[in-house]
Amino acid sequence: MQKLLTETPDLRLAVQGHTGNTSTPTHNQQLSQARATAVVAALAAQGIAPSRLQAAGLGQTQPLADNATEAGRVQNRRVEL
Repeated sequence: MQKLLTETPDLRLAVQGHTGNTSTPTHNQQLSQARATAVVAALAAQGIAPSRLQAAGLGQTQPLADNATEAGRVQNRRVEL
């Protein structure tokens, strides 16, 4: 990702954090925001301007898999660009 961002200086990305549903919606929102913010910080540490990245926590609102199983919850804990 760092290479793509370095080679494409006009590219801007939304960094979206997600969670499973094992905690409260408020906690999951905070956790997903922290995940997205951590990715933005990691990219900034690699020289990417933070102004090109927008961190957003989406909590448990957009699951990819069934939250009724541990395997599903693992899939739902992610960051998407």
